[in-house]
Parts: sequence; structure tokens; C-alpha cells
Amino acid sequence: DIFAVVAEQHFSAFINLFKAAKVIIANMSNKQETEAEKLLQAQIKVEGVVYSQDRLYSDSLSKAKTNSPKAFAIGSIQEMSYHLQAYYKIVSNRLADQIPMVIRCYILNEFADKLRI
Repeated sequence: DIFAVVAEQHFSAFINLFKAAKVIIANMSNKQETEAEKLLQAQIKVEGVVYSQDRLYSDSLSKAKTNSPKAFAIGSIQEMSYHLQAYYKIVSNRLADQIPMVIRCYILNEFADKLRI
């Protein structure tokens, strides 16, 4: 943990102060991890609502359909499979983009701001 390393560099001559700083850093880190986890869980719940921009969805659906040479009737199981594949691709891309941003925001930025206080 980078914050513990910085605390050690600055407080190594003061053992009790270093121990106190280490405890505070650990507590703040745990709290931020909990907040980030809650935000990620909320984001996953939001993804439970079936919504996507029309252009993204139609592009993803076209790609899913081009992987299969056969044409199927609308409403068939295969057609529904294409729709699920398209939506799954969009959701997984969004989560892959958002999860690192949430982690960076809560674990690094918020934690660093609280250390400054």
C-alpha cells in the first residue's frame, strides 16, 4: 500500500506515530473499499435494467448475426439468442469501462483527499 510506505518514510523515527498512522490508513482504506463495493453493486443493479442506445444495440446485434450464416425467423430461439448476445456484449463493455473508474475514484482519490485532512 503506497500510503503505508509514505507513512513509514516520514514517521520511521517515531514508532508510535507510525503505528497510529498505519491504523488510521488501514481503517480509511477499509471504509473506501466498502464504499467502492457498494457503488459497484449499485452499478450492476443499474445494468439489470435493459437499456442501450439504439445505435450500439443495432451494431452489436448485426455483429452477432453475421457470425451465423443461417437466417432465422423473427421470434425464433436463435433470433432471441442474437439479442441476448448483443446486449451481453454492451453490458460487459460498459462494466469493463466503469469498474476501473470506480476503483480509482474511491480507492485513490477519496482516500488521498481524506489523508490530506
